Amino acid sequence: MKSPVSELPEVSVVIPTYNRAESLRRVLPSYIAQDCVTEIVVVDDCSRRDAWTVLKEFSGDTRGAKLVYLRNERRLLQPRCRNAGVKASTGEYVFMGEDDVELVDGHIKMLFEEMRAYKADIAAGRRIEVWDGMRPDEAREYADSGDGLPILERGRIDAYFERKGEAGLTWQLHANALIRREVFDVVKYDDWYRGT
Repeated sequence: MKSPVSELPEVSVVIPTYNRAESLRRVLPSYIAQDCVTEIVVVDDCSRRDAWTVLKEFSGDTRGAKLVYLRNERRLLQPRCRNAGVKASTGEYVFMGEDDVELVDGHIKMLFEEMRAYKADIAAGRRIEVWDGMRPDEAREYADSGDGLPILERGRIDAYFERKGEAGLTWQLHANALIRREVFDVVKYDDWYRGT
């Protein structure tokens, strides 16, 4: 299936989930609304609350994106779920989503345009926390004010994604990233990492 916007690539979204059916129900429309998403792979990490029920609710309203559901027989944690999702996906690019992160309109397209401009294989976007009772525009204003945690909005980072970098610095890739499929021929998520 070709991306609805011809100059954009075919993008598969991989979303690991564990016991967050309600959260997934809230954020899934923001992934479906992205222009270049042709497939959404939800990897259910043996939840007690079935994520498949949520996916079925959206089956008629996917803007042409294929919904794929994988369920682990036992808990494998996020890195293994992400690897399983990549293996099951078919897009030229893979966007690593999350079951509790809502995307703004055009988010994946913007990442792709940055990748193309910088000839990059990976692009990660800005993440803004929206606290209870806060509107998204208030959260952005707070993040932009300097009172929030410091962020890097734009710039080039050359790094080897290993456990330790120079001077003991550990490089971490933001969980929400657009990644060229060929990267996964060389690098996978660390199955033994126990974080998220």
